[in-house]
Amino acid sequence: MRRSHKTSRTSAALNQNLLEAVRRFIQRARDDGQAGTLMTDAEAVDLLREAGGHIPRWYPGLLTKAPLIGLNFSFGEIEDGFRQCDWNWSGAAGIKSECECYPGLPLLERGYFGFASDVTGSGGSLFLQPQPDGEAVIYQVFHDVNIDADEILAGARNQLAPTLAAFLDAACFDE
Repeated sequence: MRRSHKTSRTSAALNQNLLEAVRRFIQRARDDGQAGTLMTDAEAVDLLREAGGHIPRWYPGLLTKAPLIGLNFSFGEIEDGFRQCDWNWSGAAGIKSECECYPGLPLLERGYFGFASDVTGSGGSLFLQPQPDGEAVIYQVFHDVNIDADEILAGARNQLAPTLAAFLDAACFDE
């Protein structure tokens, strides 16, 4: 006899190491007085549909379970009393916007998508390059180099972390 399993169109197995890093990240954000929001199931389904298979199911699935949207954070060395850049975690509208504009549009076809916007306007957005193990390499992609994907990948990106879990553990919430 076959069992029927009802599964969400946005659910996918989540990397356990990543889930633990997300829990730590959210707790540190709460300790900083921040509270993120969740992506709705309808937003997740719509995002996956509009991305045409370029965004892995696990990512919007994560955002429906972990209140990351809207959190402000920093990453990198302190220079002259300031972090290099501050970002805001994007929801469905922000991700769609990154995918429809430069530099996200040419990078989407190459397997990258934006997940956090630069709130200072001085750096570049953060992009995920999903990996088969349910993780992702994190890049800062600069917006003022070129519109060609090959040129962006050759000189307008900076790898910040080998995994999203490592990135989350290193991110900061300081002023």
